[in-house]
Amino acid sequence: MRAAVRELSPSLIREVANAGIGRSDVLPFWFGESDEVTPAFIREAAIASLQAGETFYAHNLGLPELREAVARYMSDWHPAIGVDRIAITAGGVNGLMIAMQALVDPGDEVVVVTPVWPNLTAQPHILSARLRCVPLRPAGSPGGEWSLDLEVLLAAITPQTRLLVINAPNNPTGWTLSRAEQQAVLEHCRKTGTWILADEVYERLYYPDGGEEAGRVAAPSFLDVADAEDRLVVVQSFSKSFLMTGWRLGWLVMPASLTEHVGKLIEFNTSCNSVFTQRAAITALERTDELTPRLVRHLRSGRDRLVSALARLPRLQVSVPRGGMYAFFRLEGYEDSLILAKRLVAEAGLGLAPGAAFGPEARSWLRWCFASRDLDRLDRGVERLDAWLAAQSDNPRGL
Repeated sequence: MRAAVRELSPSLIREVANAGIGRSDVLPFWFGESDEVTPAFIREAAIASLQAGETFYAHNLGLPELREAVARYMSDWHPAIGVDRIAITAGGVNGLMIAMQALVDPGDEVVVVTPVWPNLTAQPHILSARLRCVPLRPAGSPGGEWSLDLEVLLAAITPQTRLLVINAPNNPTGWTLSRAEQQAVLEHCRKTGTWILADEVYERLYYPDGGEEAGRVAAPSFLDVADAEDRLVVVQSFSKSFLMTGWRLGWLVMPASLTEHVGKLIEFNTSCNSVFTQRAAITALERTDELTPRLVRHLRSGRDRLVSALARLPRLQVSVPRGGMYAFFRLEGYEDSLILAKRLVAEAGLGLAPGAAFGPEARSWLRWCFASRDLDRLDRGVERLDAWLAAQSDNPRGL
């Protein structure tokens, strides 16, 4: 076995979840998905495709109809994007891996902004790249936000940097790049010849401070400041904004000169995506206004309810997310989030994701997914955390 594979760390989120899955007394908020089922009109499109006998191989790059639907959808939010820049992938995870396979050779330097979903640091390691992490600055005050030291990031990106990986809106912190920051990063990467891999799967799950209608806005995207042939690949997914996590469908937006080669990689990774799931995705895109704005309104309500409740607890620092579906917080005196998360499962019946899963700079933080249909369920979770904290001694430094 390759050393790079043998050295991979198992998922710490799974480690915590495995301690609580199957227990009816545990409230689970550890995974990054809504507990709402995919809408019926999307499921029915897949059923109709199956009943029509569409059970055969499809084009490597995706059904032409789906690629056209994605191009229309993306062009509604960004400068016009042609079908020749679109590839359908087996989820955002697969899209990220294929992009890295296309761009990264063993020994190449990859810079990643952290804390971040662990796949984004594991994938360069699998490909035997050299990883360099640039951490966000933690929220410095109650209710504050994580932020980027732009000068530190730009200094880390040199002509030796093959790829910059950046996830915004960010999982787990909710941090979001500003348009000015994106422009500065893009211009710098043009000078150094560095590719940008932008994980923007939470783009529509965005909560600006203004009076914009929920779901009718999107987070800043590199696509809005880049030219069509810039060294930029954007990863998107049907999982989050369309409630389709289990369908495993996503897409890439890239320079047209790259698309043919990505198609070859898809052939050697998954061959293609199932036709019936792609038919469902076409319907999801065509009827997005029936789904995504409602979802974002509900998520924003969940965010506001959970963050305000957590902020009232003693010795707790919570970051207000601008995007995504997670509250990220830490408890004073508890430095090891993995031990803490396991204790909360065992002693409080509360399932959270340990911040340590997302990088060493998040070791003392916890992630709470607020994508719950029942907002009262969030309240019950906070009540359990509050009761557990009240039962602890004044000096829980043994963690």
